[in-house]
This record gives sequence, structure tokens and C-alpha cells, in this order.
Amino acid sequence: PCQAVQEDGFWEALVIRKGGGSSPLQLGLSLPDQTNRRAYPHVIGLYLGKWQRLDSGDRVRFVYHGHIPRRATAWTSRPFRPNFRFRTFTWRWGEGLTPGPWRTLDDSEVDPLEILPDREAAFIRTIAPLDLEVGVPFRLAVVVTDRYGNPRPITGRVQLREGVSGELVFADEWRKEVEAVYATPGDVRVIAEFPGTRSLYHTSRVWASPPPYRQLLGDIHFHTGDGGAQRKFLGAVSAGDHAALSSRMIDAYRYLEKVAGFDFAAASEHAVRDAGYTLPPSVAQDPEFSQGGRCWGEGKRIEGLGDWWRAAQATGKRFRDEISEGLIVFPAFEWHSLHANGLGDRSRMHRVVLFRDFDAQDRLPILPGDVGNLPPQCLIRFLDLVGFGPESVLVVPHMMVANDTNIDWDLTYADSS
Repeated sequence: PCQAVQEDGFWEALVIRKGGGSSPLQLGLSLPDQTNRRAYPHVIGLYLGKWQRLDSGDRVRFVYHGHIPRRATAWTSRPFRPNFRFRTFTWRWGEGLTPGPWRTLDDSEVDPLEILPDREAAFIRTIAPLDLEVGVPFRLAVVVTDRYGNPRPITGRVQLREGVSGELVFADEWRKEVEAVYATPGDVRVIAEFPGTRSLYHTSRVWASPPPYRQLLGDIHFHTGDGGAQRKFLGAVSAGDHAALSSRMIDAYRYLEKVAGFDFAAASEHAVRDAGYTLPPSVAQDPEFSQGGRCWGEGKRIEGLGDWWRAAQATGKRFRDEISEGLIVFPAFEWHSLHANGLGDRSRMHRVVLFRDFDAQDRLPILPGDVGNLPPQCLIRFLDLVGFGPESVLVVPHMMVANDTNIDWDLTYADSS
């Protein structure tokens, strides 16, 4: 599907006969309708001529020739598992084609797909805290990636210079740590060098006394397939987003901690309405959220989608408590709507809702973002009604569409003249 993913490739189909030999089959590939986005828009049709038949024991092999996503799976907790389902059509005189039932293949019936990093390492990077104190030891990390940012194991000697001098020996590894300490204050960097790679580094401020503040790096707006897209044949793509639908939240957090070297993170999946969602009682009783109120809207449930929001909270806590070596994980979701009618602005309106703390029962509140033309005050009102004020939740506008009337940052615009 070249136009969908900007890749160049094609499919072919072969029948592998039980008794030996193979022959090509006619194949048709549907392309996604960009006006009606679906989670699984790619349908492969296999056509048999009147002279062709499939016998018991024959196998059909689909082969893709071309490029695949550059996100490697070799370093992740598990390989990529494609989802497949199929059905057959029977043709009879006077009746035409009659479709049979769908059969979804179990994971045990589909070989996992392992995507390897590029053959050559491209970048070697040093990671250290941005603020340090003289005489206080810290951990310095050296990370090796390919040109796409995938961890790339190497074998050989890495030289360190400037702030830290020495040598690290990598044995089919892509990350190593060493303890270091600085004796004098100032701005310091450490450069790692390995043949054939480009060195990436940053500057740390070394203070003579305890730092008056500590700078931290993080990402609070990214998406994964765990928002809902990895549910088989759900029919909706909104629960995840963009090119990350095939990724897992656990792997995303691990990448941010171990590869990017971030200090904090929050997966903010789109606030889609799962099949069992209901408004909290305090919100449902509010006139603004009742029929006729400015915050009311029916929305659209996604049938078959379970409580992904609770699952996302549980995943974040599990990474923090069982896997992470220090990454600060926040629970978050992305709320979205359009600007209210009559103001000359129809651009998209997105907010990252970032909670300070996790809930022990994974029951933080969420307002689905499937009702159009809601003023942003509705989101703030919702949070206030469920008892979450500015001391416990942060709302961050992030979508700035190129529109000369865009007023996405103004939370008060609906009350202004």
C-alpha cells in the first residue's frame, strides 16, 4: 500500500502444492480510504480461475517485496506479530458469490516477524544528567544506534575523551554504563568514538555545591498500539496513532529510558470511547453535560474495545515498579475536539491531560474526545467535577494547525468578544 505508508513494494501469491511444485495466483490489494480511516484497511484478495482449485494440503504463500518499517524489533521484549483473518467465497450458478465466515488466526498460527536494525552502526551517543555536583558520582551511558534510531549492537573498543577519559569494551552490546565523577565545576561534555559512527553528545553543568535545580528531559505525547489498535480487527484506528500502531507501550517506555536517555515520560493515547464507557456520576448530573448543555454530545462507542485506559494506567505502573531503573512515568491521555462554531476557526484542538499521580485501582477519570465543537472549558469543567484541580492534573495544548485564526492556546476565547 504505497500511498498509505510512503513505501515502494508489491505483493505476490503462490500456491504450494502438497505433492510438490508451485504456481502463481492472481492477487488484488485494496488501498485505504483516507476519508474513512480503519485500523485494518489493507485487504488482500486471492482469485482462482475456473480452471484452478485448491486441494486439501495445499498452502498459499503471500510474499511482500519492498521496504518495511525501519523500527527494529530485535531489541524489544517480543517480535512483531501481524494479525490475519480470512474468509472464502463460493460461486454457484444463479446465486453468484456467497461469502463464508471470517476466521481469525491465533498468534500460534502466525510466525512472528522480527525486524533487524540496519547492518551498520551509525551513531554513538553519551548520556549523562544535565546537572551534576563536584565530587558526587554519576552514571554515564553510551548508546549505539543505526541511522533510524534502532539500538545496534557492536563489538569492539569505544574511546571516551574530554570530560571522561578511558575505554569501554562492547561485546555484541548496544548500551553500556560506567560510573564517573567530576573534580571541578563548569560545563562538561563526554565524547564517545567508535570507527564508522558519528559521535553525539550534550553538555552537563557541574556545580561546586548541590545544584539549585535539576533539568530533566522527557516526552509526554507519544502513541503506541496498546491504545487499542493491537486488538484484532477492531475497525478503529483512533486509539493509537500515526506510525506507532505496531509498537507496545512497554517497549516505548524502555526506548525513552534506555535509548533516548529521558528522565520522564507519558504515553498519551487518544481518548476514544470504549464499549462500556459511562460518564462519572458527578459529571452526568451536571447541566452542562446534560442534553442541551454546551458540553453534551452522544459520542461514538467502539464496539469490541475494552477499557484500554485502565490497561494503559496499569502498564505505566508496571513499567515504573518492575522494569524501570528510574524513569518517571506519568499517566496521561490525549483529548481532542474542534473549535466551537461561530468563531471563524475550524482547526483541530488537542490537549494532553497529564496526571501527577497514578491511581491505586487504575481508575483515573477520562473524557472521550469524540464530540466535536466542544469549547476547551468543557475539559477543565470535567476535571473539576471529578475532583482533579491544578495541583493534580496539567492540561497542555499541543496542536497548532497552520491557520491564521487558530486560537488553540486561548482557554478563555469562548467567553471573549
